[in-house]
Amino acid sequence: MLVRRLILIVLSLILVLALLVSGCAPAQKGTTNVELLTTQTGSLTNVMAQALADIVNKNHPSVRITVTECLGTTDSFKRLFKMPSEQQKHTFVSGAPGDLWLMRGGVPPYDKSYIGKEKDVKFVANTLQFTYEYATLNPNVKTTADLAGKRINMGTQGTLMARDGEFLIYDCLGLKGKVQPTYLSFIEGKNALVDGTIDAYWIGGSMLRMQGRIVGKGNAPGDELVTTQKDKLHFIDITREDFERGYKVSPGYPVVWAKLPANSLAKGMPPEDTGMGSGVNAWFAHKNTDKQIIYEIVKVLIDNWQAFPEYHKASLQWSGPEFFSTTPFITEEEFHPGAQKAYKEYGLPMGGSELPFK
Repeated sequence: MLVRRLILIVLSLILVLALLVSGCAPAQKGTTNVELLTTQTGSLTNVMAQALADIVNKNHPSVRITVTECLGTTDSFKRLFKMPSEQQKHTFVSGAPGDLWLMRGGVPPYDKSYIGKEKDVKFVANTLQFTYEYATLNPNVKTTADLAGKRINMGTQGTLMARDGEFLIYDCLGLKGKVQPTYLSFIEGKNALVDGTIDAYWIGGSMLRMQGRIVGKGNAPGDELVTTQKDKLHFIDITREDFERGYKVSPGYPVVWAKLPANSLAKGMPPEDTGMGSGVNAWFAHKNTDKQIIYEIVKVLIDNWQAFPEYHKASLQWSGPEFFSTTPFITEEEFHPGAQKAYKEYGLPMGGSELPFK
């Protein structure tokens, strides 16, 4: 009997020690768990979402962000809309003004049932400025006219990325029905270009490439392509006139013409100024998302904006914390109330006519 008791006591002690070592202690009281829906691994948007979560989790006493990977920004918004209101209170998403444009018109990958839902989406903060750089390793493709009949990656099927690719190739260049479109992710597209199974690839990425500063944590597949194929890579010039043609087909599409300066990536890369598209990605919340949660997150963003280059050098393009709130695509009335409160406290502008980049 005594031996049995001793055995039970020893086993009990072992169990207690195991629980302590494994960290199975009671959860910290007062913790607010928040979910951030973002895009696929391999995208800069995903990298910046991971950065935001890490910075907030390290610097806020109670808010804890968990990042959930989705197919793309469209998938993120669709999931957000399907959530019960109680879950929406603790959720926000990576998105783009382009998503709101598509919802407003019920344009694929959204449909007519989403018309009006863009009014339930509220702006939180800019994520990054991205570029649409179409590039090729095919020596026979030198101009946009040479793209006719070629295999071109548009981006992942059913995502805003793919719609942006269609805007450039179909609307701006007028090549609908004249090219062979493929719908691949950033990683798949990069590999297909190198393997020769596609002729042109929408790199997508950061305006930082204009300054040749692409080394850092979380480099995207496009960054890798630029550095590993720089002697063979050729950028395809898209002109202002091309964009004007695109706006006639899709009025108000939130992508603007930008310039990739000669020799900005490396000597002779590109050999001359090259036109491309540019826009912004951002974080958005539902109108039901808790005001205090968004307020706390935005405050951490503003206070720690200089920490982001540790995660990706894209944030070196930011002129300051006003980067988060200055955008020509969103009016002040479209900001989430929690974000409005934080920006007003810090005296930062909301909306505007230009993007604040160095």
